[in-house]
Amino acid sequence: MTDEKRRMPELIKQLKDENQYTRRDAANWLGKMGADGSFAVPALIETLGDKNREVRYYVAQALGQIGDPRALHPLAKRLWDKAAYVRDAAAEGLKQLDTPEAERMLSEPLRRFLRFILRRN
Repeated sequence: MTDEKRRMPELIKQLKDENQYTRRDAANWLGKMGADGSFAVPALIETLGDKNREVRYYVAQALGQIGDPRALHPLAKRLWDKAAYVRDAAAEGLKQLDTPEAERMLSEPLRRFLRFILRRN
């Protein structure tokens, strides 16, 4: 077992830490594990709703790097996040999942925007 895998339970615990930087760094490390971090996906999905936008950004990145299909719908919801860079990380995460459903979800915000523009004119 690698050191990273041994650290995973502690990193998952840190996702709930009161310190935003601890949560951010834990998400960052879990993402660097790639597919080996799939055990952390449920905790990362829960943390994707964090009140801190920087934490949400790193969690969205981590979910994309891990590439687990369980992240599909949670990442798609973040395409509507208040913070633009969280939306960008969610979109990139969906691209990394590389599935037809992820592709459809990526095109939905554009379709909605175009309908909005067309209604205004």
